[in-house]
Amino acid sequence: MLNEELEFIGQKYLKETQEETEVKKQEILSNYDEFQLDKITWLNNTYEEDTTKKPLWSVYNNNIHDYEVAKKKDLKDFKREEVVSMMRSFIYAMPTTVGTIKAFVNGYFGYWVEKGYITVNPLAGEKSLKGLKPSKRLLETKLYDMDEFYDLLEQMKEVTKSANIKPLLLARYGILGKQAIYMRQLKYKDINVENKFVNIYNENNEFITLIPVDDRFIDFLAKLDDVTEEESKKKLFESDVYVLDTRSIVNYNTTNSRVYNAFKALNENGRKTVEDWEDVSRISFNNLLFTRQIELLLQIRKHRKISIYDIDNIIKVLDNIKEVSSTKYPLQWKYESLTKDKIVDIPSGYGRDRMKILEVNMIDPIAHDVVNEICESIGINID
Repeated sequence: MLNEELEFIGQKYLKETQEETEVKKQEILSNYDEFQLDKITWLNNTYEEDTTKKPLWSVYNNNIHDYEVAKKKDLKDFKREEVVSMMRSFIYAMPTTVGTIKAFVNGYFGYWVEKGYITVNPLAGEKSLKGLKPSKRLLETKLYDMDEFYDLLEQMKEVTKSANIKPLLLARYGILGKQAIYMRQLKYKDINVENKFVNIYNENNEFITLIPVDDRFIDFLAKLDDVTEEESKKKLFESDVYVLDTRSIVNYNTTNSRVYNAFKALNENGRKTVEDWEDVSRISFNNLLFTRQIELLLQIRKHRKISIYDIDNIIKVLDNIKEVSSTKYPLQWKYESLTKDKIVDIPSGYGRDRMKILEVNMIDPIAHDVVNEICESIGINID
């Protein structure tokens, strides 16, 4: 079966036989919700080339979809102020990404204007989005302090099933991946209790990366399964069962639904723990991943200044991106905007000695004090 004959569905699914290809296709589609399926249909109806569809799908899936899920409605049904608020939240992204997001949003609204479903593109003539710069206050709203987060999970544990809480715990430690595949495929035996890291594998059981965790993570995960005795805990983390489901890999929609159920149970039982979270009906997995990225960077910053290589390494560990651009990467922008702390770049003009110069430039005798000030400023604790 030729690749050119395949319908675009956002992911690769070509297999050796037509039957295997169709099975893989349906497996992928079954993990999409109605919002995602509608966007796949729109892309295929509107654009011819996959080279056009791919970047549009990517920015939708990674940026816009979470807003639809949170508001429980399709983008085409967003009010003007909701669209503007969403667009303003993307100001920390790379300019090329923001440009593609705008192309997606304008194209999607334009399609529904032509269909007569809406009368006007909500972004038409919108001037408030011009000249926006990353906002420290905006980025702070995407951070979730570990102590407060565990407090939230403890209260959830009293009102909902552990299965609804586990996705939040895993995402907070950066165990995510595209379509939450890291957490959906995670087995207890993949968690190295002694060395405090998680082995991440792909769907073919091929090793991908190691993600660091801590005793608190291990103990709470065991607690969610009502395992407290050391011998029972040892058996749990040697077992060949999935963390999110003992029988099989749960799909992405189920994972999202569980998070909603956790917050719904919390709200219905009046167990609000943090004032800033009063209106939260869901925490974005991407925001939990961002919090973990910042946390890991600050743990490095306690000992020295952060280099561009540290940024690259954290992206490679948590996102499994093999080749990372060392210039203007969003994580660098977000870290610097949030902390006002500059990333040390690779010095130029020193030839073979530039790595030695980089090491010297990273030395900071007051690194620990700097981190304390940053943590106090942005409202998280990494100790």
